[in-house]
Amino acid sequence: MLKPVARRFYNNTMMDVWPQFAAERTDFGFRSDADQMRLFVAYRDGIRNGKISEQQLSDACCNGPALTELVQTVDPTLVVQTDWDDIAAENDKFLDEPLGSGEYASGDC
Repeated sequence: MLKPVARRFYNNTMMDVWPQFAAERTDFGFRSDADQMRLFVAYRDGIRNGKISEQQLSDACCNGPALTELVQTVDPTLVVQTDWDDIAAENDKFLDEPLGSGEYASGDC
């Protein structure tokens, strides 16, 4: 099943329409520190040339490494990072901490 944000992003990009919604920009790596126009062109060209499908976008949504694989079929030097990648990294650090350790180990909240 396709995620609605992926369907909207795919259709708009096919028509050369810049991502209008924050969800599209966040989920597909349009960060302030990214070369946004270059990223958009890679998505657009990949979609139009059949290298990036709607299902692939839906599957890779919010996952920087998976999105990187998709756009690198068009521009091998692009690396995509989403805000969700940052959140996942923070969660991984938290989950790697043994139970009973850390700031609230004594039970004082």
